[in-house]
Amino acid sequence: DSSQLMISYHSDFKYINDINAAFYHKYSNDLVTPDKILLNVQDFRSFSQDKNQINYLLKMTGIKKHDDTITISKGTYHINQDIIFPPDLNLNIDAGTKLLLGKDVSFLVRGNLNINGTKENKVFITAKDKGNHFGSFAIIGKNNTCNVSHLDLSEGSEDVIDGIYFSGAFVMDQCDLNMQHTAVHHNHAEDGLHVLNSKINIANSQFYNNFADQVDLDSNQGIIVNSTFGPTGSQNGDGLDLSLGKIHIKDSLFNNCLDKGLSVGEKSRVYISNSKMIENNMAMAVKDGSIAILNNNFFNQNNNGIHLYIKKEIYDSPKAYWLGDLPSQSLFKTQNKSEFKAFSVNSLEYKDFQNNLNKHSDVAKLLDDLSWIR
Repeated sequence: DSSQLMISYHSDFKYINDINAAFYHKYSNDLVTPDKILLNVQDFRSFSQDKNQINYLLKMTGIKKHDDTITISKGTYHINQDIIFPPDLNLNIDAGTKLLLGKDVSFLVRGNLNINGTKENKVFITAKDKGNHFGSFAIIGKNNTCNVSHLDLSEGSEDVIDGIYFSGAFVMDQCDLNMQHTAVHHNHAEDGLHVLNSKINIANSQFYNNFADQVDLDSNQGIIVNSTFGPTGSQNGDGLDLSLGKIHIKDSLFNNCLDKGLSVGEKSRVYISNSKMIENNMAMAVKDGSIAILNNNFFNQNNNGIHLYIKKEIYDSPKAYWLGDLPSQSLFKTQNKSEFKAFSVNSLEYKDFQNNLNKHSDVAKLLDDLSWIR
């Protein structure tokens, strides 16, 4: 009686024609074995000529295809093999979906990604078996759109997928990223979240207990608001590691990072405002030709404050500018002719900066315009 069966989505597919469906008894939750059901074996290759049959099969597993978009409907999916999407095939994941990935299994999307979780029905991406970490969940493309809301991603690691090395559990390259209310935690690779060559808008999100860096941003531009970084799981772990980017960070917390709360390196420019650095080994490092502007931030119980230095000799000395109540001398340490200047709220520089802040809605333009510094 089909009314007494429910579908469990064991999506052991690498390509779209490798989908299997398993049936469980509604009340006992026992697997319905083949001898208990009438089997109709299909050669999946024949489905390629009949889109109606393909769509029917996908629908039966909770997965829908419409034009160039795959939609994974609410449900629990067990994934035991790598899934590699072809270029320009988009993915939507509905609220309430759970993707349980097997050991070292990875997921690669090469189109747009929409993860549509809600406060009441989050999307979970995690390992099928605790302790057997999955590989990476990755998105690459050319200016793809990536919208992520109410996602909880954990128990991932790293992988080489389709010849590309991904250093984090959640990786995005060349995307227009809008991330809200997301948690990336308890992952076991170099990075929890790794974003490259993208425009970013990250808000109301938490990154914690990942093995090394909680978030690694390389060659990105954008804003981070009301987000938390730390604690870290490794002595070499930073809360947020920036390279070659232009980022505005505001209303955020860097807490209990065993290396640095915020690392600004490789000619990055960062404006950080109304944020807190608490109980980190080092609150902040500004390195290798980078420029940091700090406005109205709070530092407390860090083993070290703000250090400016050259790590890679190919770069010039870094610079940092402090706006607001003047800090104590013990807060900052400079090396290699690094420049640290502090400007009180009554200074001309501070007033000029506020004028620039009001003039430049684009953070990149704000960080490029340093004419207010005398």
